[in-house]
Amino acid sequence: MAERESNRRKENTARQGVPVEDLEQFARFLLPKIQAFYETEEGQRAFQEWKENRSR
Repeated sequence: MAERESNRRKENTARQGVPVEDLEQFARFLLPKIQAFYETEEGQRAFQEWKENRSR
């Protein structure tokens, strides 16, 4: 039980008190925009650069 309560406190701290419903709504708004960006040439190029820099 104590571990469960600790995890709940960590989640609340990480979210800074933002309701889960608001986070989910924001994610539903943002995800299609992110996906559309990475479908473009510019987005694919940016992703390739990110992967190359990450592996260094």
